[in-house]
Amino acid sequence: EWYEDTQIEPSEEYGTAYLDRTKSLLADGESSGFAPTGRRLTLTFNKTIVPAEINTGSSDDRELAFMLGGLTLYDGSTAVRSFNIGSPAGEPLFLKGAYATNSRNGQSWRWLGGQSAETVVFIQSDIAAVDRVVLTGQPMQSDEIEADVSLDGASIEHIEFGARDGFDEYEITLS
Repeated sequence: EWYEDTQIEPSEEYGTAYLDRTKSLLADGESSGFAPTGRRLTLTFNKTIVPAEINTGSSDDRELAFMLGGLTLYDGSTAVRSFNIGSPAGEPLFLKGAYATNSRNGQSWRWLGGQSAETVVFIQSDIAAVDRVVLTGQPMQSDEIEADVSLDGASIEHIEFGARDGFDEYEITLS
């Protein structure tokens, strides 16, 4: 599905000029490519929960696992970088499995999970010195939500989130 005004179509004014130019650049053009510095953190949840299936008064049909409000990178006891989730200017890049931002009473967040029960976050920073990541948030209304965590495809940790009890901190060791 295309977002409004993001597609290229022939027009009366330009004919197929933009299509032809795009084709020539993609098929024949030289590109330095996109090579950002950073790491992919993946959370693969054991399950998601659809609010409408557990609450008859809800029409929310999203597949939810974890409400993420913050993500902090640490080198020992020093916070190297903190992300305010739900504030797009202060977030890492969500590549998969994250819903639009929500906020209430000064707190913002994104629900993670999605149809594949997997969330991929690209942290565009040099995090070579980072030894742990702390997620701030809460699981969906279940004490059964868990996640396998990987960094750039290598499995590193398993998290059992436990019972929902407000925003808690969940530590992921990267070493």
